[in-house]
Amino acid sequence: MTDLILNRPNTHSIAYTYIPGQKNKCVLYLHGWTAQRKSPKGQAIMETAIQNQCGYLSLDYTAHGESGGSPHDFTIGQGITDVTDVIRNVIPDTPLIVVGNSIGGWFGLWVAEQLPQVKGFIGLAPAPDITQIIWDRLLPDYAKAELNKDNILGPSSETHGFCFTRKLFEEAQSYFMLHRPIKINHPVRLIIGDKDDQVEMDRLIKIKDCVTSDDVTTLIIKGANHHLSDINSLSIIRQTLEQLLRGRE
Repeated sequence: MTDLILNRPNTHSIAYTYIPGQKNKCVLYLHGWTAQRKSPKGQAIMETAIQNQCGYLSLDYTAHGESGGSPHDFTIGQGITDVTDVIRNVIPDTPLIVVGNSIGGWFGLWVAEQLPQVKGFIGLAPAPDITQIIWDRLLPDYAKAELNKDNILGPSSETHGFCFTRKLFEEAQSYFMLHRPIKINHPVRLIIGDKDDQVEMDRLIKIKDCVTSDDVTTLIIKGANHHLSDINSLSIIRQTLEQLLRGRE
């Protein structure tokens, strides 16, 4: 495993893992909010890439894992910038299969739409536009008032470990995707557990309907929760990724 640091002027450094492959193809894994690139799920995805002679790339977003920054520095725009900076500095022309988990699924959908080098997308309980759900349904009025007054809320047990800022919610609106066609024309695989308590099944269907590709499959794993880290879920994720890497179903 090759662990590296991307130093950027006037912003925080980003820790990433890059393993070149024998084939001209790379798997990009994007983890969830408050998670990090080094995890059992990341390990399973990395092993699948290596077994298929493909490269592997993953990163910790600003204020995550081994990257620089404080929790209040993280926003949707910052996360997407982190991802695109690493891609452009490490593998600017290599064809990519993107695997995005939870909020990493939001980043992955955005990147898959913007970068022509992306040739496939796998969303693991993908959560585009999730900040709107948090604001509308999960934050009580007193928390919104506190956030509007102090600009920062959490991380704390009250916020389930997340750090919310006014900038996070305001800026995120520029990156909303589910109100329009998502112009992705390569294979898309969407996976969710039927015990997921963070991403609703309807959101998966909405993503499916917004994506312009005709090659979209949704998978529901019985008994799996939001993390999709149980043995059965990891096996299904590996099989799905291998199918895309081999270019067959």
